[in-house]
Amino acid sequence: ESSIPEILDCQRRWGCRFGEASIVHNSVSPVELAETLADGFGLHFVDLIAEPPDASLLGPGDIDLYLRELILPWRKLGESPVIACADPSPETRALVMRVFGPQALLAVTGKFDIIWTVQRLFRDVLSWDASLHLDAQAPDAVVITPLAAVAVTVITASGNLYYSQVLMQPA
Repeated sequence: ESSIPEILDCQRRWGCRFGEASIVHNSVSPVELAETLADGFGLHFVDLIAEPPDASLLGPGDIDLYLRELILPWRKLGESPVIACADPSPETRALVMRVFGPQALLAVTGKFDIIWTVQRLFRDVLSWDASLHLDAQAPDAVVITPLAAVAVTVITASGNLYYSQVLMQPA
């Protein structure tokens, strides 16, 4: 385990929060940090793996928001949406109130729980975005066009033919 001065030095150099630097130095696990934050802020801790969110509250159009801000609609308590977050700071609270309304409640979860949950729930959308989004948005900007694909095939076949001829030559 690292000492507090080492963690503070790491925090200063990387420009991160103390808790994140503590995780890197194996002084605390991500779940322990989330539990500590929940306790310190008087909020509920949520394990998104054991207690997954209500998928009907999530939308693929909000994936960037979920991953950028590390917030995720989890459940509804009456008419109030409960938003799981990795950082229950005043800034996050203000963002949640703006996006989900003043009746929104916060719960705390681990940073990686949010990331893994988004990856699991939106696997198909993320896969499409990673592989075909540019092609759909700007087909002329994509490097592999049908003509380029044919050229690659012809060059590969020519190279294979040449290589097989070289191998068949008597020594």
